[in-house]
Amino acid sequence: MYQHPSTIIALAILLACVLGGRVWSADSMQEAALGAKVFAANCSRCHEAPDPASRDGRAWRAITMHMRVFADISREEQQQVLRFLRTYNTVEMTRQAGAPASR
Repeated sequence: MYQHPSTIIALAILLACVLGGRVWSADSMQEAALGAKVFAANCSRCHEAPDPASRDGRAWRAITMHMRVFADISREEQQQVLRFLRTYNTVEMTRQAGAPASR
């Protein structure tokens, strides 16, 4: 059964948070999971979906605000995607060795 890479990333985040000893609220994890679904459904319609670890939180905020218009998603969905992208960037286990930590 094919799993979209963003779905796999969302599951990796959940496992990394649990196994990495981080404490995340259920609401934060749920919003990040919803954001992963919105990301998977929309960000690859017109271009290859970017690697969530490729930019910091400030850059993702600007990008998601801009792409909200083009992808025709709600502000709530944009915030969910942003939470997903920022959550991915805070999980050390998913970052390549030597990559800078960013928020």
